[in-house]
Amino acid sequence: MGLFLSQHLCFAASKTFCITLLALGGVALLATTAQAEPRPPSELQRATDEPATILGEWQTGNTRLRPFTCTADSIYLSGDTTAEMWDTHGKQLWQTKLATPSHFRPRLSNGVMVVAGRKSLAALDARTGKTLWNYTAGDDAQLSVPLIAAGKVVVGLDSWLKAFDAQTGEELWEFEIVLPRLIAYPPIAYQDKWILLGPGDGNLYAIDINDGSLVWKNNTGKNTWQYLRQLYIAQDSRGQDILVAGGYKDDLYGIKIDNGEVKWRFYGGNFINSHMVSDNETYFWSPTGWIYSLNVRNGYMRWRHLTDDHRASSGLKEWGHFMAELIADDKVVYALDMRDTLHILDRTNGDELKSYDLPFNARFFVCTTGDNKTVFVGSQEGQIVKVGVDF
Repeated sequence: MGLFLSQHLCFAASKTFCITLLALGGVALLATTAQAEPRPPSELQRATDEPATILGEWQTGNTRLRPFTCTADSIYLSGDTTAEMWDTHGKQLWQTKLATPSHFRPRLSNGVMVVAGRKSLAALDARTGKTLWNYTAGDDAQLSVPLIAAGKVVVGLDSWLKAFDAQTGEELWEFEIVLPRLIAYPPIAYQDKWILLGPGDGNLYAIDINDGSLVWKNNTGKNTWQYLRQLYIAQDSRGQDILVAGGYKDDLYGIKIDNGEVKWRFYGGNFINSHMVSDNETYFWSPTGWIYSLNVRNGYMRWRHLTDDHRASSGLKEWGHFMAELIADDKVVYALDMRDTLHILDRTNGDELKSYDLPFNARFFVCTTGDNKTVFVGSQEGQIVKVGVDF
């Protein structure tokens, strides 16, 4: 009798465990592998709140900023009025007027910066800010978060996925998903050969990035994830590439690249928010009141940190909720909550190393250049704010 199914399902509960499902000749076998018990909240290290050190405040041409894209020495941004490039010392390098407001973080690749909103998209020269080309949606249509990869800009237009030449704006191909679903979240490129997309019709699509043809489609999500967002490519315990993605229905998934089958699933208790992957680790916040860190190779929990004690039994101060995506560098995780407090957690064990109260009303994002000394936050008044960190 041959083995024909093997799947890990990981659940977050008072006692976390993983299940391996094995099917042998039609007989399902269930095996459980216990994980290390997460530390109770009383054993977590919590930092004392302290005022943040502001190293610089620089006014942009916007009153409503979108999340920044940071490199080692530059900040790329957009907002309701302009797209801009700054150095990390407060010098504006260029500014370009936008035809319509942007709604998404700028995307960069091979000298091209893509700025997009729900109604239009602009491709700019990332060095000079010169507009290379524009694309505008129809009156009743809307655009998704874009992707730039393999010399192409890929973006959803209602139920169509469209690809354009990144330098010229020439439309190269289009692919339609099942109506009436709208593509809202960005796809991801795999090895510059496929586009992976979980748009909301329950399917996961692999689409050829060169001609827009369908490589494969898996409908597992019709009864599980519905749609997938915040997609990342990582490797499993055997060194095979996998897709790590957050689902609409409370789960985080590790998915096989070649056919869309689920390798592991972690139940977060509520919708997956602020999800990101760094190296072989993934981090996300759940509205159940925890920040989780998982091993992306197998979906096992590494640690979790309590942010909101709904039963008020821990005696710990409650943090604000999170809209800002979690950001990680080589040592720590940065988590900016909706009460304008920046929490810095140790990547190794989840201990809170620092808690900084920001003296301004922040937009819900943070970016870092990786120097372990500064982060950059946008203010509600359209400023870039450089914040010093020390851990």
